[in-house]
Amino acid sequence: MIGPGGGMPLERDWYLIAGDETALPPMVRPLELLSGSACGHVGIEIAASSER
Repeated sequence: MIGPGGGMPLERDWYLIAGDETALPPMVRPLELLSGSACGHVGIEIAASSER
């Protein structure tokens, strides 16, 4: 588990990235750094379906 300002290990077999809508900006950067063959799941909790 990595918190704010924590950096992300980029050489793993599988990733789980989760956060709420306020965490979107810090979630994007690690996703951009992953290789095209990276596997995993990204979960984003949103308060209202109108925010999708």
